[in-house]
Amino acid sequence: MFKKLKTFLVNISISLITVIVLLVIIGFFYDIYFRKFFKNSVPITTGTLFNAVHPDSLLGFRPNNNVFCSGKKIFRDTLIYEMSYRLDSNGHRVMPENLATNEKFAAFLGCSFTFGDGLNDRETIPAYFSKNSKIYQGYNFGYSGYGPAQALIKLQHDSLEKIVKQKDGFGFFMFIHDHIHRTIGSMSNFKMNKGLNPCFEIEGKNLVYKGLFKNVYPKRCAIYKKMAENGFCRYFNIGYPFRLNDEHFELTGRVLEEIAKEFNKKFQNDKFYVVMYPSISQKEYEEDEKIIEYLKNKKIKYLDYRKLFDPTKKPYYILHDHHPTAFANDVLTKQMITDLKL
Repeated sequence: MFKKLKTFLVNISISLITVIVLLVIIGFFYDIYFRKFFKNSVPITTGTLFNAVHPDSLLGFRPNNNVFCSGKKIFRDTLIYEMSYRLDSNGHRVMPENLATNEKFAAFLGCSFTFGDGLNDRETIPAYFSKNSKIYQGYNFGYSGYGPAQALIKLQHDSLEKIVKQKDGFGFFMFIHDHIHRTIGSMSNFKMNKGLNPCFEIEGKNLVYKGLFKNVYPKRCAIYKKMAENGFCRYFNIGYPFRLNDEHFELTGRVLEEIAKEFNKKFQNDKFYVVMYPSISQKEYEEDEKIIEYLKNKKIKYLDYRKLFDPTKKPYYILHDHHPTAFANDVLTKQMITDLKL
């Protein structure tokens, strides 16, 4: 029996070493022969579009205050978009001035979809909500690369309720499927921010902030870094975790729950909604159903727009880019206003 077990372990070890060696060899040759192809397949940005940030011990990175940013995103010889934006004294995207007298507020939290990558100031989701609702002043508290964790920290530490001038209004978190990966600290998220994102974990009945992922899980981040640099992993988009599980959905749902609680406490109302952005695939639609179930069970308000339109087709997405167009934002906010009966 012992002899068979020993033989089995030896065979497993040899197989594992062989796979690792093959990955290294394939990655090496990939880097030699396909590096130019890989480089040409990735869009480039010019100017100061995504450089107006500084390190932050809680958020990982935070937008600078009082800056004007501009630049272009280019795919080979094709201009994807040219944009400019301003950040105010709190590091938030400036809203169009002619909307500043609106009676009520609509505070938006989220990522680049909320911030408005590829779009000018009047084309973002908060700006269109203001324009289409007439009486609601939009506030853009989102930023590129952010997720539920950053939204929760901003509500806890940034005194957003003091920035908002109106006394009554709504709060929204714009949810996309990738926010699950940002919450759990997956490899795909590491490739975007190098572990500079907040790490929350459930301990007993409490949601606990542990620090930044790069500090909480340095070994895991080191492995992610090696995998991200490996040509074979890049080419076949191999990452970790290989699939999402119930613990991932529960953690994401719990962070969204705490966002709702924090908003309701700080703004003294119960008008917070999670807005489910249109799904890019049936798989993501089905996985996000787990988030919907959590929100229902916790009685958290939500707007389910997963089937509102196909975000992978014109005119809803920016060509060679996954972000929404101004048209998509217009359609989305009009639907929100209709459903909220505003």
